[in-house]
Amino acid sequence: MTNYKYTVVIPTRNRQKYCIEAIKSVTQAGRNDVQIIVVDNSDDNSLDQLLNENNLLEKIHYLPSQEEVFPMGANWERAIDLVQGQWLSYIGDDDGYAPYAFDAFDFLTEKYTFKAFRWDTYNYKWPCFPTNNAGLLNFKVADFGVDVIYAPKELQKVQEWHTGNLWPKLGPSVYHGLVAYDLVKALKERYGNYFVDNCTDYASSILNATRIEHYLSYQLPMTIMGASKRSNTAKLTGITPEDHKIEFNNSFKSCAKALEKTDLNVPRVANSIANVFSLLNIDFSVGVPKLLTSCVNELKKINDRDTFVKAKALLIKFAQANHINPAPIEAIPIYTPGITPKGYLSQEGAFFIDTLKMNLSGTFEISQFLKAITPDEMTIHMGIYNSIKKQAPQFIK
Repeated sequence: MTNYKYTVVIPTRNRQKYCIEAIKSVTQAGRNDVQIIVVDNSDDNSLDQLLNENNLLEKIHYLPSQEEVFPMGANWERAIDLVQGQWLSYIGDDDGYAPYAFDAFDFLTEKYTFKAFRWDTYNYKWPCFPTNNAGLLNFKVADFGVDVIYAPKELQKVQEWHTGNLWPKLGPSVYHGLVAYDLVKALKERYGNYFVDNCTDYASSILNATRIEHYLSYQLPMTIMGASKRSNTAKLTGITPEDHKIEFNNSFKSCAKALEKTDLNVPRVANSIANVFSLLNIDFSVGVPKLLTSCVNELKKINDRDTFVKAKALLIKFAQANHINPAPIEAIPIYTPGITPKGYLSQEGAFFIDTLKMNLSGTFEISQFLKAITPDEMTIHMGIYNSIKKQAPQFIK
């Protein structure tokens, strides 16, 4: 039996070519201590053929698709009992790892006592992305700063929906994060599943935050967050009425009732958080105006007309039911593909790279490009160490 230090899980659905790129971004490290589990939830078995053609099948643990299509949480859960690594990380099938990621993971896990790590991501819009952002990579200038986050405070912020006009920031999620597998295993034993809700990133983040006091948030991107036209999240991420096995807290029932039938993906994040908090017996005391403002903010980004119309009507009804003026919602025009401002991708200290002009196609080639323009490993490691030493030396082993 191979002794793995890391396990990377890549769930995939009907994005076979993208998934090959994601796998290659892991195997490029040339390490034998990284286990790769690919969990296929596609409508056919064409990924199997592609894996063979690219000589990847023998390098991964492949779970083929089944006759039934699993909800996202159930599909992601299929990998948990197969994990052999000490540390666990998930990415999407149109995502990827930076070339220096696993060397940096070594430094983080061997030097510090945290059970969970998060980092910034590069943001990449695949060429099929239906706006003028297609092919753009949002490259953040190297920043080696870190933040030691107190997890209970993060939970409280989510509880109160402190962001007001945005969805709460994810905490120590296993998605685009690194979490000690013994923590994951303990949570699965306690609750039966590790992914206790179909909104998998939030579910894992909240559960992890209940078991750890501090985690490390690192500002240098370790992974590439891809976005493509075909997505498994639109249909499988959210909570449907049939999924409502857990009763919502009284403070949230009116929100859930108004939002539960929409095809809009975003309000389901709120339902997901309410579900997980209910499971944990934590009150979800979000104010209705805050929730509505967040929904409206996301409504402006929808590019499918039918979804936009349905979601807009739902939010108007929701506002009226809660005695809030619906006029600002009624005035929102449908989002028009092709004219999205580049600011939608913007981050402080970041600039755009047009990968199409550079003939870079996909997350693997982008990862190779990043290798050429990233500072050397020692510079990265010393940046982390010096930042930690200043603000939280007690976490250095």
